[in-house]
Amino acid sequence: MGETIYNFVSSFPKVQSEFNSIIKAVESGGQLYCKEINTYFPQNWERFGQTCKEVYSYLNDLEGKYLNVNDVKERCKYLSYWLYEKIENNDELTYNTLSLYQNFMQMNEHFPILEKNICNNYIEVISEDTYNELKELYGLFDELNNLQKNSHPQILQICENATKCYTKYMSYKDTCHGNKKKNLRNELERFRREYNSFIQNKASCNPQIKTLPSFQETNVDVLIIPIVIVLFTPLGSWFYGRIKRKKNMRKFMNEEKEQFSYDSKIPNINSHKTQYNIAYYKS
Repeated sequence: MGETIYNFVSSFPKVQSEFNSIIKAVESGGQLYCKEINTYFPQNWERFGQTCKEVYSYLNDLEGKYLNVNDVKERCKYLSYWLYEKIENNDELTYNTLSLYQNFMQMNEHFPILEKNICNNYIEVISEDTYNELKELYGLFDELNNLQKNSHPQILQICENATKCYTKYMSYKDTCHGNKKKNLRNELERFRREYNSFIQNKASCNPQIKTLPSFQETNVDVLIIPIVIVLFTPLGSWFYGRIKRKKNMRKFMNEEKEQFSYDSKIPNINSHKTQYNIAYYKS
């Protein structure tokens, strides 16, 4: 299964800080970007003018950095999330996150500023449900990130934040029951591991909230597949045949062993009889 935006939400707190510092520079400049936005957004150019400048400024900064593939993905996935915030609660708009990004990039084809189109393969459409789940996960990881950044947090502060995280995390118990919401459940499991690792080493809080339980359940498919293989495939037939032959061989060996044991007792019986008869004739 390919990566989705859920796989990167744990990095959003870190990326957001970087993103905000970049787009702040646009407020005092950035006039180079999006000069022709009214041509591409004739009805919404005033609404998206500043957004366009911020997107171009951010992408231009990414192109100037030496980043590995995963770093690029993290920043581009965050951009998808951020773009959704720009179009949510606006029913009159016909854009989704991907189409809005693509419209911004069309300007670059006629007025080139960006060279690499660095995020083109990583921007994705985000639905309202996905956004809401990402927002909740983002809040959890942001809370944990704030704790991890504080090198000398007070125990009281840690325990208060732990209580908030515990309550919020446990609110997903029913949502994740029965292997539902796989993407959400997997990222909650990631949060659980990171949170437990941190809190066990840092705090002396109420034991009931010190560690988070897992919502992961046994995948029934994993158990069913081997059975199907054994019963209904050539590999299963071969495997079953080997087991059957081993059972037959074991049965044969046991029978031979029993026969040998039986035969070995016969001479002993005759031997006793012979000794008894010899003793009788001597007398």
